[in-house]
Amino acid sequence: MSKNLALRERLFDLCSENLSIHFPQLQDVFLCPLCLNPFDRDAIFATEDGQDPVLTVEHIMPDALGGRISTLTCKPCNNLVGGSHLDSHLIRRLKVEDTDLSTTPLRVEAHIRGYSVEVELRAGSRQIELHSLSNAPGRNPHVVELIRVLNEVETETGRVNISPRIESSRDGVRSAEDQLAFVLNKRSAYDPLRSKIGILKTGYLLMFHLFGYEYILHENLQQVRTQILNPQEDVIASRAILRLEQPPPHPGGVGLLYTPRVLRCFFVTLDLSTERDRYYGVVLPGLDEESRSVYGRWEVTGRIDFRVIPIPFALEFREYAFPTWIWHNVGEG
Repeated sequence: MSKNLALRERLFDLCSENLSIHFPQLQDVFLCPLCLNPFDRDAIFATEDGQDPVLTVEHIMPDALGGRISTLTCKPCNNLVGGSHLDSHLIRRLKVEDTDLSTTPLRVEAHIRGYSVEVELRAGSRQIELHSLSNAPGRNPHVVELIRVLNEVETETGRVNISPRIESSRDGVRSAEDQLAFVLNKRSAYDPLRSKIGILKTGYLLMFHLFGYEYILHENLQQVRTQILNPQEDVIASRAILRLEQPPPHPGGVGLLYTPRVLRCFFVTLDLSTERDRYYGVVLPGLDEESRSVYGRWEVTGRIDFRVIPIPFALEFREYAFPTWIWHNVGEG
């Protein structure tokens, strides 16, 4: 038995056992945590004609960010929101944020007054320096215009604004007539919304890893799955992801945000540090009717206190935590 097959079988056993606790009529069945479609044990094996298994192992945190914890998802969901559709946008975003122009030039497209040209941005002693990639920059009117405008623009080192993607129209890139704009080229471009949904997916799958089906089958979580499976639309993503200014006490853990009371929710903290330290919080609904609309009330106006719940990575011990009890008993009173 291959190592990958052994892992698929172990994860299938753990999840199907947990599912049967809540639905005794479902024995030896796995529900994909994203689409909730059912699969029997045959789905972890390759087919007789050599096709890959329907159920695949997915790292909850992307491999490039040191992902070690795994779960199962079905191949259709993995094809829809897997590495190339969500995780890749998150990884590209972090790489761009990591770029230090003083040591690593950033290749972008510069746009002004309907013109565009590929350039490199480098940090000079006081300003961002623009270096044309044109073979004859002095004879290229686009480059001449770009350099002239750049000299008129305040561009403090390290503080140049760069758009993550090009907004295209029939006539090319749209930009204000006199505004100089830098946009990432295709090799570095990312979709900001998809990068956020990638973070949301990580938080959701971590909750599945800790809480099992008791949590994700609650009706409040349908809106989260809808967002993950529809990455072209901002359903809740902009309100579900919070950049944390300070490192949380337990990155990769689950907290219960209980102050202010109107925003009470489960709060997953993630360490997405690469060359730079960065931490995110993922807002996920609690298990009562009031929490169903938590995203609509997510307007932070003051300090937020949240309690970190010390839950072990329960799958490793063949048992899950009990989210309903936690929700109704922790942080109350």
